[in-house]
Amino acid sequence: MAKKRKRPYSHRRRYPNLAAYVLATGEPQMDIAAAVGVTQGEISRILRGLKIPRPAVARKLADYCRIPLDSFVRGYVA
Repeated sequence: MAKKRKRPYSHRRRYPNLAAYVLATGEPQMDIAAAVGVTQGEISRILRGLKIPRPAVARKLADYCRIPLDSFVRGYVA
């Protein structure tokens, strides 16, 4: 059996506050996306650390999920 290759995303940005909100509430990504005005795919990529949200989207996410805006701007978990 061949070894599994590591994904090339070595510096993923993860947003633990956003992920914690989604996990705690169980709210579907579609509902969050509709409230924020983006696609479900974009929310998914943000949660998986593949996409950095634009400032306007970060502000809307912070307001909607009641999490601090600095969690999108300041440091990140690699």
